[in-house]
Amino acid sequence: MHQMDLQMEHGANYIYQAADRAFCPDVQFCYRLYKKVFDEKYPSSSSTSSEQLIDSLETACRTFNAELNGEFCKVKETASGKIAIAVCTPLMMRVHTLHRASGELVFMDASGGVDRYDFRVFLLLTHSVAGGLPLGCLIVSSEATEVITDALSLYKELLPSDAFFGRGNRGPQVFLTDDSSAERQSLQAAFPEATLLLCTFHVLQAAWRFLWEARNNIQKESRPHLLSIIKKMVYAQSDDEIVNVYDNACRDDVVRNNPKFKLYLEKQFERKSLWAVTFRKDLPVRGNNTNNYCEAAMHVLKDKIFCRTRAYNTQQLLDFLLTRLPAYYERRLLNLANGRRDATVSRRYLYGTENIKREMVQSVGDFIFEVKSENEHGKSYQVDMNTDMCSCPNGMTGAPCKHQHAVIKFFNVSSCNIFPIKDIKARRHFFQLATGHDNIQEEWFQPLVDNREDIIEPHTSSTNLETEDTKFETDNNNRIEEIPTHDSEDEFDIHTTNRQNDDIIQQLKKTMDKLLKEIENNDELLPAADSFIKKFEKLRTTSALSTALFNFGENTGVSSVVRRGIIPVQPSAIARRTTYVGGRRCLQSGRKPINAKFSNNTKKRNLSESCQLLPRKKHKAAHSISQCVKNNESLGKCHHAK
Repeated sequence: MHQMDLQMEHGANYIYQAADRAFCPDVQFCYRLYKKVFDEKYPSSSSTSSEQLIDSLETACRTFNAELNGEFCKVKETASGKIAIAVCTPLMMRVHTLHRASGELVFMDASGGVDRYDFRVFLLLTHSVAGGLPLGCLIVSSEATEVITDALSLYKELLPSDAFFGRGNRGPQVFLTDDSSAERQSLQAAFPEATLLLCTFHVLQAAWRFLWEARNNIQKESRPHLLSIIKKMVYAQSDDEIVNVYDNACRDDVVRNNPKFKLYLEKQFERKSLWAVTFRKDLPVRGNNTNNYCEAAMHVLKDKIFCRTRAYNTQQLLDFLLTRLPAYYERRLLNLANGRRDATVSRRYLYGTENIKREMVQSVGDFIFEVKSENEHGKSYQVDMNTDMCSCPNGMTGAPCKHQHAVIKFFNVSSCNIFPIKDIKARRHFFQLATGHDNIQEEWFQPLVDNREDIIEPHTSSTNLETEDTKFETDNNNRIEEIPTHDSEDEFDIHTTNRQNDDIIQQLKKTMDKLLKEIENNDELLPAADSFIKKFEKLRTTSALSTALFNFGENTGVSSVVRRGIIPVQPSAIARRTTYVGGRRCLQSGRKPINAKFSNNTKKRNLSESCQLLPRKKHKAAHSISQCVKNNESLGKCHHAK
């Protein structure tokens, strides 16, 4: 890559640059220089003692804190000789103090394999329409309870007084984690007032793994039925329903024939308040029953921050978490503030309200609204935009719903529950989270085209609405009267355009008549005509129909092969082939397709005589619980299945 850059930069003088080792050294020289310079700043953990490693980490923390004139990271050696590091960057502190969700719900999860010496990284995040927002990072050399507890103590020392949206050292109202005893015990010791919940996905995953363990002696045909019992308990809508499901399970013949599962079910039932959805109705979980935000954040950490490459050592790992991780979330928040919707934005934040009309939404109080149901006649839901809550089943715990979206659309109310397409206040909020500045002009967040005909101010009376509607109609009438009349030349141009349109329509009718005659006279065209009809019915918009008409006939003939962007192989390569591929396409690397290998060197495809079927490769186990339960097979052996 360096040589290619030199060639593009210097052009004809590249021959001189390539010969000069000062500009273009060899690979061995680059590696020796890398080792010499890198080891001075980031010495290898294997070549340093524990004291040297602690001193190096403390120096890195002091340097970073001095650059930003604050205390944002701390390191400590525990009593057992382990290392605990806590990180809370300025961006994370702004999320603590400015984002309301940080005081309601926090996700926590750990990941390893990010550096060469297997330090564990814990991420604390809260939810938003931009995905998970970081609240802090913990780096520990062991997942023992005392080490995680010491790391959390360091973390609390870094937090501002108004952390967790004003709750301070009390922590958030709810922590959502997987079933790790060391992690949960440490959180309980650090934040005793917080409620600890379990991720429902990990509960079902652990149950399916328990059913497939050979030592439990559970028959294969009984496993889906036993998992369905736990699933009914997880998603039960009331306490009585959980008790009824459990009582019926105790009398179930399949459960009685599996005593180990019955004992497992009893233990899970004793702590049902940790994983059952019905016990979360009064908690601000905002519809989050899994810690998928942490799972996605771990992918970001490994893919975007470390580029699937392990950190050289712990010092570099700390440096990346202090610099590159906040920079990534800053760019993400700025994109949201600038109205750039990423393809990864969850659809739960992009509700449509096509069936909810403006007259179905009414203001009944101070930012309290009543939205009529679009499906059930006479039923309505109460929406409190002060807390972003709705009385519907989806919005009962604070999750986004279509009724909140309707209020935002018609009454211009700000909310952090829905993607801020036209919400200036919400976009300003995310801009402040990213940069820490709130002095930018409001016009910065205004849309280029202001389409506000459907928006009503939150406290506008019906009389004012009628006056505004009358004024709008009067303005429209005035605009119509002010339209200037066309002169003779403009009228001539319009008539000419109309004649051209009539000619196109007449020519199209002749073409369609000709096409119908061809189809009636040739039965081979009937399947193609049937396919054309099905594709035409799928075109829902004018732009889709326009694209189809413009591209008609473009993908037929030899010219289509050239426009596909495929580089064909040489004719001599086709002559040497022993595998039929077809045309001048290249043979892709990897396993050859089925029905492609021939027993002789014939170049014509004759599947009945000369084709030898290749053995099918056994498929790997799926990583999806629903698919594994449907196929009654175990989970794949990967991180997601553990």
